[in-house]
Amino acid sequence: MASGLQLLVLVILASLAELGDCRMERAVLHPRSAGLRGTKGEHGKTCTPLVNHGAYFSITVAIGTPPQMFDVVADTGSNTLIVPSCICQAAGKCGKADRCFTGTNRSSTFTVLKGPQGPRSMAITFGSGTIAGVVVKDNAQIGQLKTYMKDGLLLMTDRQLNIAGHFEGILGLGLPLPEQAQQAAGAATASQASAKEDLIREKEDLIRKIMKRIMGGQHARPAAHGGYVQQDAAIPAQNQYLEQASSGLAGQPTGFLEQSHVGRFSMCFNYEGDGVLRLGTPPSASGHGSLSTIHWGLGLWGLSVGKTDAPVQVCLPQDKGPGQKSPCGAIADSGTTFLMGPADHIAALLDTVCDQWDRCARNYSAMVKATRHADEVLVKDYGVNPFRMAPVQKSLIAKLLLMDCDRWLDEADGLDELPPIGFHIRGSNSTEQTLSLPARAYVVQHDVNGSLAAKMNSGIKRICSPSLGAIEYRTADTGPVWILGAPLFYEFNVGYDMLATPPAMAFASVGREPCGGCDKKIGLVATAAESNASRAKWPRIISGPSRLPTSIGVHWPM
Repeated sequence: MASGLQLLVLVILASLAELGDCRMERAVLHPRSAGLRGTKGEHGKTCTPLVNHGAYFSITVAIGTPPQMFDVVADTGSNTLIVPSCICQAAGKCGKADRCFTGTNRSSTFTVLKGPQGPRSMAITFGSGTIAGVVVKDNAQIGQLKTYMKDGLLLMTDRQLNIAGHFEGILGLGLPLPEQAQQAAGAATASQASAKEDLIREKEDLIRKIMKRIMGGQHARPAAHGGYVQQDAAIPAQNQYLEQASSGLAGQPTGFLEQSHVGRFSMCFNYEGDGVLRLGTPPSASGHGSLSTIHWGLGLWGLSVGKTDAPVQVCLPQDKGPGQKSPCGAIADSGTTFLMGPADHIAALLDTVCDQWDRCARNYSAMVKATRHADEVLVKDYGVNPFRMAPVQKSLIAKLLLMDCDRWLDEADGLDELPPIGFHIRGSNSTEQTLSLPARAYVVQHDVNGSLAAKMNSGIKRICSPSLGAIEYRTADTGPVWILGAPLFYEFNVGYDMLATPPAMAFASVGREPCGGCDKKIGLVATAAESNASRAKWPRIISGPSRLPTSIGVHWPM
């Protein structure tokens, strides 16, 4: 989390540079991006590729006139379009290798949104940190769909996100934020406001000195609107900025979809090749009403493993507490690499996977037998077992066997020897569905180059692991919450309907409705590649840093 002083200085920099004589070079086309791609059909329907980076998928967004390109994360967990300002790079807060946006004197359609006391600035606290910036208006284009963002987009001037690697912004595809949801989310951080006000009072003298250095002694700097930005006059504006920042979600500009008047869309990922974002999709007859006002959230009424649906002892109907809508909650988040849930839930899930996976069950039985035998020998020879070894956990055996996948993965069944896992979801309209994920969706293979195994010249070529991560997120309405990340989107076309009441989600298995591609010829090739990948039974390979839930705050309502 950035300090109050850092936020003040960065907003001052943003206001001066964007409104004044900003001399940053205009961002050029980045070598990672092939520019805008996609097809547009009748009635505004648009299909756009999602670039496969292994650990996450991105989409190319063009901002400004002429357009400046960015590869942003397509994120169903948030609702704002965010791109980095070149001010962020200049301040050392954004990656030097990432592209950045310059508006003043570079985009003919660029305008800074004004508030009562100057440029409208804000900070958004996400699950993985904070982004600060100024709200601006400009053209935005995704595929063949172009929109003037009259309600604004966020130009990032500071980032304190726990994200490693390439990051050029976020395309928020989450639920529109109603006023009551903003207030509920803001209440979680409102207690920080007084502390920030104290910090402002303590640091005012220091801030004035810093501003003198920024602005060249006592001289005021001309602003784009013809007036002058005085040193002392900026202090009240930054008080307002920090008040806005303390409210978390309040005051966010509406998303790209809302400003484009797009009410429905779908997303899916391909194991081999790019994924697909389709805008303007038709309504689904099998939609599940959202339980949430902030996220695309559903009720989670149990997990199961295997073709016999062996129950996992979590999120059971009897776990539903007083006043809860469901025993657990589930959020479908395209921007998260893993399936994430409470640590004890993950252990219970892997325990059940081990029970249903013959190789794991046999190894567990052998380990228990060996431990028991060692205990008997020690007691017989010494009268006591000084080690008192605790029973080994099934979940640990499952993880160790996956880590050792290089020894057995080439056998006939490959990953098919592992059981599928199922998430039993329920909508607010009492609709039910089991989202079944095969092992190739929830097991990943890691690159061993540079790893300890490679340095030891062990001969190991592959290391595998479950695509699972721990997150402690609990709400009054749903109890513990699971984040269903990328593995879900590899196996389902996930449809989103903001026009339904309440907003609804639909899940169509790629086995029946392949993800394909935007180009019909490419789509046929992608479908064939998916079929070959299915027969190969290999895990998908993860390269680069994984992405945690960027935009989901664990203190917010679901």
